[in-house]
Amino acid sequence: MTYTKDIQLDPVAGKTKVEQTKWKNISLSSVPHQTGIAGDDLFETKVPFNRLVCENVIEGKNDSYIVLGRDRFGSELEGKGMVGEPLCAMVDMVVGRHGNHPREPIVRPDGTFNVLDPSFKKDAARIYLAQRTDVDEVFGIAEGKVGNFVNRSAVTLKADGLRMLAREGIKLVTMIDKVNSFDVDVSKYGIDLIALNDDTDMQPIPKGNNLEQCLIRLTYHVKDLNKIVKRFLSYQMKFNKVVQEHVHISPFWGQDTSPSLGLEMIDGPPIIKDLEEKINGSLKSHMKNLLSFELTYLDRTNSKKYINSYYNHTN
Repeated sequence: MTYTKDIQLDPVAGKTKVEQTKWKNISLSSVPHQTGIAGDDLFETKVPFNRLVCENVIEGKNDSYIVLGRDRFGSELEGKGMVGEPLCAMVDMVVGRHGNHPREPIVRPDGTFNVLDPSFKKDAARIYLAQRTDVDEVFGIAEGKVGNFVNRSAVTLKADGLRMLAREGIKLVTMIDKVNSFDVDVSKYGIDLIALNDDTDMQPIPKGNNLEQCLIRLTYHVKDLNKIVKRFLSYQMKFNKVVQEHVHISPFWGQDTSPSLGLEMIDGPPIIKDLEEKINGSLKSHMKNLLSFELTYLDRTNSKKYINSYYNHTN
């Protein structure tokens, strides 16, 4: 997916007077070697960074920076390090300041340059390390179940896409130490996976083995219910037979009366037979569905829809 249109950049914009003069006076034979091909220099727009007195800056030729200073997420007054607080050292690794967002004219009418402050929202990609900062607030991160950390050390990675690759395994571990960087006891925190930065419907991740055991027990009890209904049907059929064939004692010399014609010949047998066939059919179908459910979701050896991940785990 393309996010920006191709744009023509002024080759001398954002350059020093010496660089501008060098470009303007460059020979035609040298121009092909100033286009970035095969690792040659590429003159492109780069707005100067607003470097503060407290900051050491390692600056590349093409809008890449490593800034060593104190906690800062914007202007000279934004960040703990910008209001005179101690113990808030910072390392800020940035490429593409303000990304492709519209910028003010690089060169002002008086010939001086505009400068750019850090922008945690607009800068193209960043790795930010801080001894003490309000990481969730300054990066605009949803609170989740872990909550917003205030006045803590933090490492933050932000870019259009993040990829963490391992040839063997990756562990996300919390509470690795009993105290934080201020030697204060830490609480028990877990891991929040927040898609779309929306924590309005955060739910706990189930433990796969426990969930599997729960469903196995559930299917066991449902199967038991199937057997109970089948036993009930058996007893009901015996009872129906007794009712069908029952007689009363006649007041005439204590002889038995004849059975009910309706139960014996007309309504009784068809109803009983129909009841037995339908319930037996339903029970067989029900048991078949239960077995299919087990094979689909609880069989770790054959099913593609097995409920547990074969590789990833959580506690």
